[in-house]
Amino acid sequence: MKNNRILFFAIIFGSLLVLRIPVYSGGLYLKNPTFNGLHDDIRVPQNSLVSLCYNITEYLFSGHGNNYAYVPFMIARPIKLAGSVGRGGKNIPGDVKRIKSLLKSIDVYRGMVDSIADEKLYEAIERFQRIFCDQTPDGRIDVKGKTLRVLNVEAAYGFFVKLNKERKTFEGTGGHYNIKDCVNFEAPGKIATYRIYYSYAPLILDYKIGTEIKRDGKELIVLNINEQRMVKKLFRNYLPAELATIRVVATGAQNVAPTATYLRLNNGIPNIETRIKPGESEKPVTFSWHIHPKIGKVQFRYRLYPDSDWSPWGERTQVNYFFLGMGSHTFAVETRYLDENGAWKLLPVSDYSFYLEHPFISRPVIYKASGGQVQPDAPTEIPDFQNLYTKSKALLVGVSNFSDQNLSPLPFIKQDVGRMKEVLKKQGFEVTTVVGSKTRAEIISAMEDFLAGLDTNDRVIVYFSTHGFQDKVIKSRAYLAAADCDTDRPALNCISLESLEDIFNRAIQLPVRHLLIVLDTCSAGLGVITKSPEYKELNVAVEPGAHMITAGLADQEAEMDVQRQMSTFTWYFTKGIEGEADYTGDHIVTLTELLLYTRYNVAKKTKGAQTPMIGRLKGPGEMVFVTKP
Repeated sequence: MKNNRILFFAIIFGSLLVLRIPVYSGGLYLKNPTFNGLHDDIRVPQNSLVSLCYNITEYLFSGHGNNYAYVPFMIARPIKLAGSVGRGGKNIPGDVKRIKSLLKSIDVYRGMVDSIADEKLYEAIERFQRIFCDQTPDGRIDVKGKTLRVLNVEAAYGFFVKLNKERKTFEGTGGHYNIKDCVNFEAPGKIATYRIYYSYAPLILDYKIGTEIKRDGKELIVLNINEQRMVKKLFRNYLPAELATIRVVATGAQNVAPTATYLRLNNGIPNIETRIKPGESEKPVTFSWHIHPKIGKVQFRYRLYPDSDWSPWGERTQVNYFFLGMGSHTFAVETRYLDENGAWKLLPVSDYSFYLEHPFISRPVIYKASGGQVQPDAPTEIPDFQNLYTKSKALLVGVSNFSDQNLSPLPFIKQDVGRMKEVLKKQGFEVTTVVGSKTRAEIISAMEDFLAGLDTNDRVIVYFSTHGFQDKVIKSRAYLAAADCDTDRPALNCISLESLEDIFNRAIQLPVRHLLIVLDTCSAGLGVITKSPEYKELNVAVEPGAHMITAGLADQEAEMDVQRQMSTFTWYFTKGIEGEADYTGDHIVTLTELLLYTRYNVAKKTKGAQTPMIGRLKGPGEMVFVTKP
């Protein structure tokens, strides 16, 4: 018996969560569970707070004594099969439908949920085995096999932990004793029979996890998405031990306070292995969230770190991202609700972290701010465009030749400015051009004259097409090249984005309705904050606003289309204004639609080497373009 127990001695590797986790080991056995003081016929109300008490009868731990040992628990509805499912299996219809439904819920199977065992199902099982089971895929789920056990973990209702504050510490030796401990958790909201499992291997870390909150005078540890994923991986790697069975019944209690925000990604449980794949996609990345149980007045706010700040508090429960840059990201949601005394109560932040080796970009799909998809030709309240803008004015700056030998000539600048001028004039713009071997002084003077001529409710575009480069010493500083620019001494005759910002800030203070700065240069992305726009209903057009659109990110070069003999960005930007960005079919192109169209097509054309971005400089309003004759 002792040898059998030694089999469950576990090593918790640092790979479970970042590289901070040293190597510790441990093993434990639990018995004699009680729920709210009951041993038998354990029934708990939906979403109620449940106290689970148990005895630890054997414990083994090896470490430094200054770390934290957590007992991991899992709540799940056991998956019972009458026979094997998949390639070469018995494929009993009821079993097939159940497996298809479960695999679809974790976004591994994407076909119809029916009772037919087909190739799509076999491929989905193989995909699941490759991602989660760490085994050679055979496309079959056996009744007592590893795949079914891991699927039970992936489809579990939830996970919770208990910090073992009274643990016994040994150096490689075990102890036989009787320690009573209790843990609190929130019962599922769905009426059903569930089983509670624990892991023989404790989770041993050198830092605390979870957020400790108080509910009904009891302590509750709420795990975020990444911490739940860590616990889930532990259950995948080690055989879960069944502790007890509970039955969730209808509750008669009213106004049960929620304890956590439940986050979903692309309508599934967030999971870094299968959810967000870099590269081109047909659909945007969609985060959604909800709370259990539902309660009266609830508000949420969200953010995508490091790209954006917290959104305003509101009732929105979904957001779409059409572009995500390479690197580390964390999406977070915070919830607050009004308690019975009319005071706002905050719930712990629910977040999900992920890393992209390459940018993610999706085909444009327009969604309203409320989350619903906008259909072409849908009835829309159209603003009075005839009186929306007093005048439309554009300043187009293009520099093609340079005195600095480090800056190569740009032969396509004339075509870029000419194309912009042609398209904007059709939109009713008065266009001023500054093209050729223009010095810094000439460009700044032209901008000053242009700004001096702006008036109330004008629609204004300032466009730059030239070389852009980063400072050789201060990488966060960028410049646009004038004809007399010296890249070794950029502060003299080059145009810094900081100096442009000062000029733009003056323009923003003017009573123009909409201002748009367009930078078709390399390194222009240093001038904006990365945002993923959402469709705004057309009444936003009547609000003032100022934005900056850049041809790419800070470290990207603006590419040329040799076949068209012009900038790839400018080509798609102007095609969008002409109407190709009119995704709603209402003969109006909003700035959001224009960015989505331009970014998707430029990124596709350049195979992800260039991804246009947008930054909001002031106000909620967006410039619009009319395409209807």
